[in-house]
Amino acid sequence: MNVKLIIVGLLLFDLCTGADEASAIPPRTINQTTADSDKASTILSSTVFQTIAGPTTVPQTTAPITCPDSFNITNAQSLDCSASNNFNDTCDITCLNGYYNDGDKQAICNDTNTDDDTNSDAITCADSLTITNSQQSTCNLNTFSGECDITCLDGYYNDGDKQATCIDINTDDDTNSDGEWDKGSANCTAIRCPNSLIIPNSQQSTCNSNTFGDECVITCLDGYYNDGTKQATCKDTNTDDDTNSDGEWDKGGANCKAITCPGSLTILNSQTSTCNPNNFADECDITCLDGYYNDGNQQATCIDTNTDDDTNSDGKWDEGTANCKVIDTSSAITCPDSLTIANSQPSTCNLNMFGDECHIKCLDGYYNDGDKQATCIDKNTDDDTNSDGKWNEGSANCKVIDTSSAITCPNSLTIANSQPSTCNLNMFGDECHIKCLDGYYNDGDKQATCIDKNTDNDTNSDSEWDEGSSSCKGESM
Repeated sequence: MNVKLIIVGLLLFDLCTGADEASAIPPRTINQTTADSDKASTILSSTVFQTIAGPTTVPQTTAPITCPDSFNITNAQSLDCSASNNFNDTCDITCLNGYYNDGDKQAICNDTNTDDDTNSDAITCADSLTITNSQQSTCNLNTFSGECDITCLDGYYNDGDKQATCIDINTDDDTNSDGEWDKGSANCTAIRCPNSLIIPNSQQSTCNSNTFGDECVITCLDGYYNDGTKQATCKDTNTDDDTNSDGEWDKGGANCKAITCPGSLTILNSQTSTCNPNNFADECDITCLDGYYNDGNQQATCIDTNTDDDTNSDGKWDEGTANCKVIDTSSAITCPDSLTIANSQPSTCNLNMFGDECHIKCLDGYYNDGDKQATCIDKNTDDDTNSDGKWNEGSANCKVIDTSSAITCPNSLTIANSQPSTCNLNMFGDECHIKCLDGYYNDGDKQATCIDKNTDNDTNSDSEWDEGSSSCKGESM
């Protein structure tokens, strides 16, 4: 408004000036420049001002500010703005199918630097960006104030700004279009793993180098061996997210397994022992052969054959001081030289060393329904360092014979050329009279005796008549 008043005032002043004075001023054309209508008032004022002041050189105007013929925004169709891309022009924004615009419907062509109208080029930054330990980013929006994503390399995380911003490289000089990417606090730092490591049955390892890609040695506990990877590797816990610093040790195939010993054990002069379980530190009993005794350790222990190397599974039985010594007559285990059990006759045991047997015979009227021999055994099976032995009668048992289970003989008796005899008393030890047929005489025993049918076996009640020397002979004529 004030500019228009000044222009009108100057024009009136000019009209009011005399002809002589007017003829001294060279004629001017107010439309000497081709500036746009927005600058018309300024040009008019300048021209008029120049007319009053006398002859001057008309200043050159700058080229109009223009924007690119086209540009892209996320999820929008490609924008063709070639028809109107001057300063303050607008360009319609049309979303792709499946998207809607919840903001401005036109883009406006703006001046990139309002303090400098000597150029129309926007400040631009490089079309790619790399910071230390980052991937190379392609920056499609690389004009002033545009942003470019920063993505760290695998094994690194960004603990600062996630985008770099295109800024003016020199705020004191707006005559150039050079810009640079300002990464702000962006910083790709190596992911770290814990400074110690332990897996089942391993020692705790101190990991002095624990950044991404470093390795930490795995050492199994004594008695275990590693049949897999010998080092763990520091890896990123989430390769899809570089905004956190958490890493973890990847042990790969590392596996600390228990060392095992053979499933059986034999030492000199011992029996073969079955060893189950047979892992590290397990024990296996040692049993000497008959005729030998152990004057040392009673068990062997499963140990590691090589404590300096946990990569193999070989273990061995360590018998310690175990030693099966031969038993001689002066130190052999011996039993008493006689044996008596309840209701048995005293037995004389001439062979009474370890393992010998002695016969058991029941008293008359008793029978043995168990073992017939007692065996000389060690008196103390938990200690084979002494020579004391005892008779082990096993299941031997001399039971009294009752009427329901007594040894009995048939209730009749006949020998050659004898009459049948009725034997009313026919239990063990009873006698039955023998009477020869007419014409025969008995020149031997007159009675048969009921005896045990099998003197070597008193576990049954079967018996028979023993006629001894009885014999019915024919009389001579």
